[in-house]
Amino acid sequence: MLAEFALTDHTSFSDRHWGGPMLTDKQFQHFRTFGFVVLRGFFTPQEVETLRAEYEEELDRVYAHAPFTGEKRYWTTMLHPRTPLYSSLLEDERFCS
Repeated sequence: MLAEFALTDHTSFSDRHWGGPMLTDKQFQHFRTFGFVVLRGFFTPQEVETLRAEYEEELDRVYAHAPFTGEKRYWTTMLHPRTPLYSSLLEDERFCS
């Protein structure tokens, strides 16, 4: 229900929890039009590098039998001790304060 609410009203929920809109009107309209929004500076450069490394290392481990060639999509869960930064995002205040 929250996701449905967030897609129709970008201010009410965030006003109660973060003291202001999480997205500007322009960002919200971009999201409604294209299905994504870029939040520059949301992660530090070091966090981005760590997330990338954790993801690539985990894919290499899970798909060691079939190295990535770009011909099909690969995915894996990222919530375990091998991916501590990904796992920590569930409790990161940027998402859940």
